[in-house]
Formats: sequence, structure tokens, C-alpha cells
Amino acid sequence: MVRIFHLANFNSTNVGNGALTVGTEITLREDLEGEVIFHQEPWDDYNFERRFDAEFVRRINEESDLFVIGGAVAINGRHYLTNAGMRVDLPLELWEKIERPIIVHGISYRFWKGQEFHHLDKFRRTVQFLHDHPRALFGVRNDGTREWLQRIVGAELPKVVSLPDPALYVQTDDAFHPELRPGVKNVLLAFNNEDEEFRFGAQAAELKSNLLRQLAEAVVRLFDACPLNLILCPHYLDDYRMIGEFIQHLPPRIAHRHTVVAGMQRASQARYFYDLYAKADLVIAMRVHSMSPSIGLGVPVVPIVSQARMSEFLADIGETQLGVAYDAPDLAAQLASRGLSLLENPAPVRAELKAATAACRERTRRFHAEVTRLLQPA
Repeated sequence: MVRIFHLANFNSTNVGNGALTVGTEITLREDLEGEVIFHQEPWDDYNFERRFDAEFVRRINEESDLFVIGGAVAINGRHYLTNAGMRVDLPLELWEKIERPIIVHGISYRFWKGQEFHHLDKFRRTVQFLHDHPRALFGVRNDGTREWLQRIVGAELPKVVSLPDPALYVQTDDAFHPELRPGVKNVLLAFNNEDEEFRFGAQAAELKSNLLRQLAEAVVRLFDACPLNLILCPHYLDDYRMIGEFIQHLPPRIAHRHTVVAGMQRASQARYFYDLYAKADLVIAMRVHSMSPSIGLGVPVVPIVSQARMSEFLADIGETQLGVAYDAPDLAAQLASRGLSLLENPAPVRAELKAATAACRERTRRFHAEVTRLLQPA
């Protein structure tokens, strides 16, 4: 039996965090030897209500065999992360008291050019400690985090492993979804309006408006080619503003009769939420965790790339041809052409996504083999 103290964003209202935790726990159960028992500890509670302290470390040492830091945006340099400069904000002197193997399992960053990274000195010391620790594995998400980490830390980090996004392995619970309509193609459109001023740059308003106009034009072209049901899919609160702005660009004949908005879900409802993805005919994805779960579920997807993490992920899994740049001058034409092709003949891309996911799964299995090695008696 392996007891895992799993620190992750369990109480998040960003449902993509749920895809990460589900995928992490599924693959660890499959790959580790014997029974695996998870104690799910929400790190978001510690960031806002509790403290990473000696009692936290005591519980890891006494109640578990393995300490897993689950994949999410753990690195964002916020001002309130005063001890470690990351969301696992444990002071260095307490990191040193952890007696169990430490597994960093697919964390990532969200940090934009022009932002200030607060407490960078403490962050660098924490990263170096985890990198050098003889009983730690440091796995970051395969979205360029490893290269970014080396740049911001200012050092080579050869022991940091680029680990496939655990959201690739999300599993779903079969459920009824009132948003879906029979007899037509169900197209799911997932926006991302987080960090708007950094994502879209100095001309954010103009670039975003152009993006939404071209998205609406692409939807019209698809709608004119085949009967559609358009499902707008918010992952987080910021997305509602973008949804409202997008609807203004849709013609009434589509907006009033063929467009619905899915309900936003908590991370704990990830299996239900991503079942809607699994049953869609096409996903147009602006979010990392609308893109990677679609790939893992084998759902035809066209990612609209608005940050380096998306393009780096697609390059890492050998699927760069899937993505379209958000500021491409012919975005509407590309989306309509690719979308219609995928709706008419989805089988080849489904097989391609299945093969890409299988290759990623083997990489994750090899990482977990190292976890098994750390669990062996010294």
C-alpha cells in the first residue's frame, strides 16, 4: 500500500485544475505497485486561509509514504507568496524537514513579459533545493516550463523532467448534458480571457476585438456548411466577459437560436464537465485545458494559440499543425476550413490524437517508474 499526500488545487473554481488532478491520480494508481490511497490536500486553502507550517510537514511525515505536488499553475510570482515565491509557499527550513520522497508532478507557470516576479530570491533557493534533493523528482509540464524555469532561475537544471500534461489522461463520467442537441454537429468553443492585458499585448483591445470578429465569421461559415449547435464553454470567471463580447459579433439567426452557454464547474466536477467535451464533435480551444483534455479524449480540436505554453505543448507532442495563431490575418478562413474538414471526416485525427496520447502516456509511465524506485527501502 502507498499512502500519497497529494497537494493540488482541489478547491479551485477553475475546472482545468480538476483535469490535472484526475489525470495525475489515475496514472499513479495504474503505475505504482499495490494499493494506492490518496489524501487530497487543497493548496489553495493554504494560500488564502491557512499556513504552510510545521504542522503541515508533520502530517506529511506521519501520515504518508509520498508527497506529491500535483500539476497546476504553481509558479506565478505573486506578492503574497512570501516564503517560496510559488504557490507551495513552504519556507525553505521546513522543506528541509520533509522526510518522505517529494514528487513535483507536472506543475507549470503563468508569468508574462512585463510582470514583476515577487520574492524571486526565495523562489530560486526553493527550486535549487528541490532540484538537488536526493529523494525528489522534479517534473514540470511539457509546455516550455523547463526552459522558462532555467531562464528565470539563471541556472541549468538537468534533473528537471518535462512531463506530459496530466490533463491528457482525464476520464469522464457518462452524464446527460442539456447543452447537446441530437441530429446536428455540436461545436464547443472555449475562451480564455485571463490576463487580458498581457495575453493580447499593447494593442489588447484591438487585437481581441479582431479575434472575436474572426471567430464569429468562422462560426458563420461552419453554420452555413452544416447544421450546428454552438456551445460556449467558460472554464473560469474571466471567460464570461469574453463570451458577452463574442455574442455581439454573432448574427441573431445563430445567437438567438443555435447558441448556448455551458455552466461553469468547480475542479471537483471535472469528470462531469469533460464528459461534455468527450461528446462534442469539434472543440475550438483557447485554453490549455480545453486543448489537452480534448487531445487525450480523442476529440477533434483546433487550438487557438494565444500564449507560448500552448505552442510549446503542441510542439512537444508533435502536433504543431493543430494550432492556429490568435492573431493570424486569415484566422476565420483557417478555423472554418479546418473545422469543416474535422466535422466531415474526424476518424483520421481521432487516430492521430490517440497515438500522440499513447506516446505521452509511456513518458509518464517511465517517470512513475522512478517514483517506484524512490519508494523502495534504502
